[in-house]
Amino acid sequence: KAAEASLCASEQGRFWEMHDLMFEDQSGLSVEALTKKAESLDLDGPAFETCLTSNKYAEQVKQDVMDGTVVGVTGTPAVFVNGRPLVGNVPYDRLVEIIDDELKALSTSTP
Repeated sequence: KAAEASLCASEQGRFWEMHDLMFEDQSGLSVEALTKKAESLDLDGPAFETCLTSNKYAEQVKQDVMDGTVVGVTGTPAVFVNGRPLVGNVPYDRLVEIIDDELKALSTSTP
């Protein structure tokens, strides 16, 4: 439901604000808690609640999960650098190292 809530908040232009609230309080992701988060963002409450309880985005979220599973995503966050999966909280230095490796490989493979 959290993923659906982010999309419902996105309808009102508040995706990232909802995202941030959910990550700050990951134990509060029930429909009731998500509705309270929407209220704290001054979203149109009835529109948000209708969106969330109608399962409007349920199929999209299911498809996203299935697509991720197919390519090897086992958790979030997940990032791919030239097809190399990085799942979980990858330290910045490690991400820079991988990108540098990919750039180096690219520069040595082009004439």
